[in-house]
Amino acid sequence: MLNGSLIFSDYQDDQYSVFTIDQLKLVVSRNSILSIETILDLEPLQNENNSGCLSEFIINNISVPIFGINDDLDLLRSFPASRRACLLLKSDSGKPFGIAIDTINTLENIDISIHELPGFMLFDYSPITSVLQTDEKFYGLIDNSSLASLLNVDIYYDTTKNTQSELIASNA
Repeated sequence: MLNGSLIFSDYQDDQYSVFTIDQLKLVVSRNSILSIETILDLEPLQNENNSGCLSEFIINNISVPIFGINDDLDLLRSFPASRRACLLLKSDSGKPFGIAIDTINTLENIDISIHELPGFMLFDYSPITSVLQTDEKFYGLIDNSSLASLLNVDIYYDTTKNTQSELIASNA
């Protein structure tokens, strides 16, 4: 059992998905997922950019930045061969973004509990906001907006032709 404050405990039906990046297993709310795409559909960007974006995916005529990170949550300069899928995510700012992942699976029909992060796991830069516990395992539960901040999603949108109003209109 994880020590710390219990935030939530309940039976969940298909509400979270676990994705892997190298050896790191993270959990995201299924409500925050826009789409899961094959990485084969992505082509590396030809020009250097300051945002760390490695590729783009087009949704409703909007270019969505795709990033690569390792299991230390560091930005990568290219997609490793282990990346098989692209997880497209929503953010509170209305600026969608994606990350290249190895695998993704759904946590369905299981009991979960969500706990506060232990103090030694708290880092200002980390998108991991709490710990999700199943009967068998512990996972880091991420916050999309914190992940977007870590990935410099705003820098990408500031340096492209996409505007906030275009994004909001396309997500409506």
